[in-house]
Amino acid sequence: MPLVSWHTIFDGEVPQDSCTFWCAFYDYTDAGGRHIFKDIAVFALAVLSLPVSNAVVERVFSIMKSVRTKSRYSLSITMLEAIMRI
Repeated sequence: MPLVSWHTIFDGEVPQDSCTFWCAFYDYTDAGGRHIFKDIAVFALAVLSLPVSNAVVERVFSIMKSVRTKSRYSLSITMLEAIMRI
């Protein structure tokens, strides 16, 4: 495992923002020009992109349920989407 001084890489201050840190981690190359931390950085960035909760999705389904009643069941997807956006 190579030892890397991140303070040197980031000019003295390692970022506290995880996205900035992992993007720099992804771009880091060793003396041979190899991206030695690429796999772990890709994994970390993928984990950071996961939603924390599904509240937004539940809210959308709740709105759709209130818009698409029995009398409006034959609405097209385009019209249903337009009403939900309003």
